[in-house]
Amino acid sequence: MPAARASAAVLPAPATRPYGPTRRRPAAPARHRAPVRKRRSGDLASKTVSAVGRLPESPAVRGMARSRIWIGVIGMLLAGIVAVNVITVSLGADLSQTQGQIQKLERENTILGSQVVNAVSIPTVQAEAGEAGMVTPPTEEINFLTHSPEHFAAAAERLAAQGG
Repeated sequence: MPAARASAAVLPAPATRPYGPTRRRPAAPARHRAPVRKRRSGDLASKTVSAVGRLPESPAVRGMARSRIWIGVIGMLLAGIVAVNVITVSLGADLSQTQGQIQKLERENTILGSQVVNAVSIPTVQAEAGEAGMVTPPTEEINFLTHSPEHFAAAAERLAAQGG
């Protein structure tokens, strides 16, 4: 067995690369980018889409995502969402309170309108006229006049006689 070990030790180690000039692998075909469409410079929507599309690759966002600042940013966003919800709930409460006041005022307006109708109704006016000493004339004593120039002259004489 010692002879087998000796012959195994004498063999040279296999070469890892062939001697001579190194071969290069053929270059991979160049990747073609899709043609970039030019956007109108005044289009706000396209500018917004472009800015939001570049946001994840920005150094600020990448650095923030690798640090603990990200926790603070998410906390601030959640606090903002909670604040918006609180404001929405308070506005809803104010709205329901305002609607209650509107309904109350509409009921009061209806009551006051019915009181006005009762105050100017014919029986009420006749009762108050009776308390003031006025009487309703019999139907046959009611005469309707037509106007003429003599009536104007007679009315003027009566006013002058009364001192008016």
